[in-house]
Amino acid sequence: WRHIFDAIQDVARRFEFASQQHGMEREAHLIGLDDKQLALLVSQIDVIRTVVTYSRDARVEIYAHTDGMILHNLFVLLTCKIPATAKATVMRCIAAFARPGVPNNTVVKARIWDYLDSTKMIPNNGNCNRITPGNPLS
Repeated sequence: WRHIFDAIQDVARRFEFASQQHGMEREAHLIGLDDKQLALLVSQIDVIRTVVTYSRDARVEIYAHTDGMILHNLFVLLTCKIPATAKATVMRCIAAFARPGVPNNTVVKARIWDYLDSTKMIPNNGNCNRITPGNPLS
């Protein structure tokens, strides 16, 4: 497990460093991440998603063992220019951590919403609770 967490963290840090220090966009090939390495990373994230989805205890332990940094690293990857299929895997993994049935679920969900808000992935214009005419959800 340590190897998987370290690999995800290493890639997330490389993306962050590249964008902060060099003003580079967060693109996989710019940090030396080729298609095979990206596929391996996505597979590792999918393993975490599967385990977290089906084991409450694993969900708690993985979150606690990484001190919540697993979510930070997943959100860094989510904000990078990676293929849509890779982003979908990252999003499913994040969602798996929000599944009900664990003691710290409220904290985890709040942290996920904080990341969503800070990354501006979900626009918040203050009218989130209103359904207006012309809105496809109404």
